[in-house]
Amino acid sequence: MAGLQTLYYDKRKDDDPRGRRRVKGWRVTVNTPGSPITNIFLSVKKYRRNDAEQCRIIAATIEEAYKKRLPIDERTTRRLDEYPDFKKDLAEKGLIDLSDEKTLFEFWEEYENANVNNWAPGTYQNKRQRAKFLLEYFNPKTPVNALTKKDAQGFRNYLDDLIESGTFSDATANNYVKDLKAAFNWGLKNDLVKNNPFQFISIGAMRNPARQYYLTPADFQKLLDACPSQEWRVFLLLQRVQGCRLGETQLIQWADVDFNNGLLLIHSPKTRRHKGKDKRTAPLFPDVAEALKRLKEERQTTGEESPFVLTTVRGGNANLRNVFLRIIERAGLEKWERIFQNLRASASTDIYNDFGDYSEAQWVGHGHDVAMKHYLQMTPAKLAAAKNWSPLAAAKERDALADLRR
Repeated sequence: MAGLQTLYYDKRKDDDPRGRRRVKGWRVTVNTPGSPITNIFLSVKKYRRNDAEQCRIIAATIEEAYKKRLPIDERTTRRLDEYPDFKKDLAEKGLIDLSDEKTLFEFWEEYENANVNNWAPGTYQNKRQRAKFLLEYFNPKTPVNALTKKDAQGFRNYLDDLIESGTFSDATANNYVKDLKAAFNWGLKNDLVKNNPFQFISIGAMRNPARQYYLTPADFQKLLDACPSQEWRVFLLLQRVQGCRLGETQLIQWADVDFNNGLLLIHSPKTRRHKGKDKRTAPLFPDVAEALKRLKEERQTTGEESPFVLTTVRGGNANLRNVFLRIIERAGLEKWERIFQNLRASASTDIYNDFGDYSEAQWVGHGHDVAMKHYLQMTPAKLAAAKNWSPLAAAKERDALADLRR
């Protein structure tokens, strides 16, 4: 009969120089016919006495099922879901079979298929990359409900090791955890998983200041001068001045450009899943308007007809990146991190400084919190102005003017 015993047992991590540690816990003994007696240890940090007793009762039910050569009943299976660590130990020792449960691979496939239409192409690629990494760390055949908080923390520790080795940045690792939390929360909402093992795993900071770069107007002009075509100038202006995302530039049509009223309609695949956020109207800034007019004149001269503004500067991000890197080199500039994203971040910073946070959020197309975390940067002009800023001198000047008026 399944038994329960309180004891101290040895626990030692691999290569732990501190040797064995005495840990208090519970020992649940499972004795099934035809198999050696199995002991499962439960730490007091995770299991109270009552929890351990419930696990003993479950173990007794499993023993009885083995004796009568019956399958484990559904009620016992549901109760096991309340103790995922115990359930996983039983499965590893061959006492229960989890082959009928949805695997981690199957769960992630269902998650992707249900959400792919709501994701922008770039978001989808990021999800695929993170899924590949996840399924390399965990066995793809692992029953999704067998994942425990300990497994999730082990994954977080592995990411921390990659950060320490320089393989991952803090922001990249934190985005992996954020995505996993979102996936399992979706699974909970749709009754595909019983718990979210990543729920209490620390995400950390999503922002990586080391990868931010402000492209000054003077350096941006060098880029424009180095562009191989007017279309490339428009492409870069839409990002660096107008604040468009790379994917948004590919969707702009001539019908979206209102030269008479100085407005530009921008379609946003990244935010289309949010009601009313599938597009936005922004001022058509003069530098962008002038470049668009020149491009339109070129098209009329060549007789090229297309509803889209960009016809040749299209395709995968990798191809555009390679051409842009050659333009940066031709302009005599050093390559910066996140070469496209920092064009938009630089535009966001300029618009914020000149028009304020509300206008920046409306025209660039994200919330103020997102702008503060990921886009807004310190500019050289701001730093230069700060060097000459003296509130004491300004106060003395105001006082002197006040004395003169008297």
